[in-house]
Amino acid sequence: MSQVTIQITSDFICPWCFVAERRLSHIIKKLTKTISFEIIAQPYELNPTLSTKGLNRKIYRSQKFGSWENSILLDKKVILASTEDDTNFNFEKITVTPNTNKAHRLIWYIQQERKAEQLKALGAIFSGYFTDGRDIGQTEVLADIISPLGFKKDKLINFLNSNEGKEEVAAQEKKANSLGIKGVPHIEINGQSTYGAQPQRIYEQLITKTAKNSETNKLVR
Repeated sequence: MSQVTIQITSDFICPWCFVAERRLSHIIKKLTKTISFEIIAQPYELNPTLSTKGLNRKIYRSQKFGSWENSILLDKKVILASTEDDTNFNFEKITVTPNTNKAHRLIWYIQQERKAEQLKALGAIFSGYFTDGRDIGQTEVLADIISPLGFKKDKLINFLNSNEGKEEVAAQEKKANSLGIKGVPHIEINGQSTYGAQPQRIYEQLITKTAKNSETNKLVR
């Protein structure tokens, strides 16, 4: 069986990152019988200096995009572009733009504990924010979102209330910057990089091509 490594660099407040995650998840599910996947989730904070309490979304988006009306138009464009991607955006439910450092630390924790659950965890946090409008900057919320994947809630809370993983996440973000990653989503498939949420067919083509190349290289050796 061919193996494909997919590195996903994203942030949880980025709607296009949610779209990319959904599209990749769909293709991975489709190809998993013939290809073995290794998923590597990498953190990227669009607002690393944001208060740990987050900021009122209307205020944040109005400042970022010039007006609340412009923000609403951009949200509508995302919804329109992702109607077939099982994203289920409910922007009207979101009241807070959160600091995402804890969410990234939680993914780091999952990498140490049960690496195979990374993609499910990414999807759960994205859905918690964009579909359910939950404040994913808060410890209890994150623990509630991830515990159904088979993790003990009290253990998740203890981890998030500690300093564990902070240095490691900071190092991962520094590495992304050193590699020239300046925006997300950034998807790397067996070393081939793509920016933005590509159509499913593009992801499928890249995955099948790199899988085929991997098999060819094995035969040559």
